[in-house]
Amino acid sequence: MLKPQLILWVEQYTFKDKILKVIKEFWNNTQNYFQQNRKKIRFSIRRKQTIYKQ
Repeated sequence: MLKPQLILWVEQYTFKDKILKVIKEFWNNTQNYFQQNRKKIRFSIRRKQTIYKQ
């Protein structure tokens, strides 16, 4: 009875670990993307605002 439980636990643990890794990578990538494109994004937002005001 103990062995299957252990295997299940290990599988769940590695699965969570993989998900965490993916989330961390995704988060880092989005952070990098925003840092690189911050000026572009700001500019596009400003342009949209001026278009709306007109």
